[in-house]
Amino acid sequence: MNGPSLEDPEYRRRVVRITLMVSPLGFVLAYVLTLVQGASHAFSLAMGLVLFVGCLCAAALFHLRGSKSGNDVVIIRIILALLGRR
Repeated sequence: MNGPSLEDPEYRRRVVRITLMVSPLGFVLAYVLTLVQGASHAFSLAMGLVLFVGCLCAAALFHLRGSKSGNDVVIIRIILALLGRR
């Protein structure tokens, strides 16, 4: 049994919609978990924002590029790793 095609517009819409709905929940979850672990409010807020923005960027990338977004993520990861080595 084959799964849904990544090029199917309806499937892509559903994935993007779910990712957008999960992003605020992820923000709250990351914020609360970092507070429970004893982090400061500023650090907890930063962790929540990183997760929120990451979800939004993933949704945008998948919406724009579809199945090609996996290769784009690898390239972005390599670029960020090179920038982090500075």
